[in-house]
Amino acid sequence: MLGAASVIALLVALPSSGFGQTLSASGTVLSGMTVNPASAQITYNVDLAGDVPTATYVMAHMPDGKSLQRNNLGYWLPWGGQLDTLIDNKFVATGNTLTFKIVDQDIRDRMFPIRFVIAYRTTSAFKFGVFEVSPQ
Repeated sequence: MLGAASVIALLVALPSSGFGQTLSASGTVLSGMTVNPASAQITYNVDLAGDVPTATYVMAHMPDGKSLQRNNLGYWLPWGGQLDTLIDNKFVATGNTLTFKIVDQDIRDRMFPIRFVIAYRTTSAFKFGVFEVSPQ
């Protein structure tokens, strides 16, 4: 059986397409998006489907092979791929919707496409989804 980190690595290799707006323990391929790199505002809303997150996470897999994670202050730090080293972003649900605020800045210095992984932990599961961002 594959662990969540292995499944994340496999999903990051998949092309993005829209499969829904909920996250799952086996991973969900989410709808991709295009942004203006000079003023990128990337947020993603997911339906919690009754889940109650205890922690939230955002990771990025860059075209150069580097993996990054977002901390709760919005800074991007190197990430070695271990789930136990993820930093809780402390996003709070509104009703049954969880909004991941991923990027709100100039990202013209980045290579594209960027694959983002958004995730949350509940008392019984780690659920995540992957989507790709390309420039307009």
